Amino acid sequence: MSSRIETEHAGHTISYSENEDVWRCYTLDLEAKTLSLLRQKINTWLNKTRKLGSGVEVWYFSNNWDHKPERVKATSLTDDGQVWLALNEKGRYARTRTKVPLDKIVMITDENRKLIGEMQKTYVLKEQAKAAFDAAFEAIPRATLASLGLAKEKDA
Repeated sequence: MSSRIETEHAGHTISYSENEDVWRCYTLDLEAKTLSLLRQKINTWLNKTRKLGSGVEVWYFSNNWDHKPERVKATSLTDDGQVWLALNEKGRYARTRTKVPLDKIVMITDENRKLIGEMQKTYVLKEQAKAAFDAAFEAIPRATLASLGLAKEKDA
């Protein structure tokens, strides 16, 4: 009777096969004679898959989606599903890297360039409509004590 020996490393299940005397990670299709060697192989595989070569050019939307996106390089993925970016900031206190969620970056394509242009035009219209609304709202006369019939008579 054989019992199944399992453990976990970096979110992947590792199983030991007594018949073959080998440790396996089926999800990554990796195996090794020792558990420590298999863990090393998993770490190596994860490090290779996280790196994005010499970087992938993307557009980065900072916290203001109305502004023009910045062209940067995505350099690697994090364990929590975010991406490291190499920034183009200049100056003494400029950041050179930042970690952001995937929804803050956009692939550089002709279709996305067109959609971003439409978004920016719509943003200008939105700002113009907001300014017109604010002006119209401010133009509405407000109630006064006199209009409410509560004005005090002036001393004669």
